[in-house]
Amino acid sequence: MKRKGTLRAALALLLVCLLCAGSVSSVLGANEAATIRLAKTQGTVTVKNSSGKGQTVREDMRLYSGYTVTTEKSSYAWSNLDDSKYAKLDAASGMEVRKSGKKLELLLTSGNLYFDVAKPLSDGETMNVRTSTMVMGVRGTAGWVNVIDTNHARVYLLHGTVECTVTNPVAGQTKTTILHAGECADFYVYDPETPGDKCEIVKESYGREDVSGFVLEELADDPEQLEEIYEASGIDLRDLTPEEAEERLAEDEAAVEEQLALIEEELSDQSSAVAQEAVWEDTTPAAPTSITLSPSASVSEITSALANYQTVNISSDVAYDSFVIDADLEIPSSKTLTVSGN
Repeated sequence: MKRKGTLRAALALLLVCLLCAGSVSSVLGANEAATIRLAKTQGTVTVKNSSGKGQTVREDMRLYSGYTVTTEKSSYAWSNLDDSKYAKLDAASGMEVRKSGKKLELLLTSGNLYFDVAKPLSDGETMNVRTSTMVMGVRGTAGWVNVIDTNHARVYLLHGTVECTVTNPVAGQTKTTILHAGECADFYVYDPETPGDKCEIVKESYGREDVSGFVLEELADDPEQLEEIYEASGIDLRDLTPEEAEERLAEDEAAVEEQLALIEEELSDQSSAVAQEAVWEDTTPAAPTSITLSPSASVSEITSALANYQTVNISSDVAYDSFVIDADLEIPSSKTLTVSGN
């Protein structure tokens, strides 16, 4: 009887341990950080890690913090967190992934990015889309972001609402707005020496003719999404066909190709205009050995600065809601990186 009692106690203890292990596993699963993956690509797409090393591009590859994704003309990249959250990088565009725990941020460095977060995020989970000067939190919304230049970004919202903030990190001025479905907003940052406001937000409504081709392509086969957009914004795309989306996409691709050709021509003209021999005495001041970056600088921007300057400072005169970059950053032994601010 004593052996049977001991056996029952051991079995009971084992059962308790298994139940506890199951509970711990469940909790860990619930708190597991969201994983972003490169779902698919089209055309020429380049992926680099946080150190700038090229990675082999493959379907469903995991994108870690500090990874950059760039597309060439007529090329696209899709990334997703799960079945209800994904983003599409337009042709001739670039983005960097920033991730820390349940906090995810997509930094759009050039071009356009379409986002579709069909379901609201869970507690403690955040997803931001950022440019060099603007940031917005994405929760149960769809739209796209366009980087026009380093001081000008534009956001279009198809459905839902988002809070967008523009900041001039040098002047220390910040402005925030709530963007609603059917609205677009331009975010400007001005020279700190310019009188008046150092940043500005201009909102207006937009229509069917303003929707980019790479966005229409995602909507053409999704009647539920088209109905939701119509109810939320009044923009009627319910009769959108794949043929119309392809036609608009082809127009956009042609415009991008023409723009890239003009840029290459301008660069070529500048190169050929440079004198081969020195005519005047060189009075050019010595190149600076240090540079100061804002707290929004990406890993790739910091790496590039370290390659070109002896000292890199990351500083701000104002309180800055920084995003923790969970990525490797290699600092050469001969270089200095300092971080300071409020």
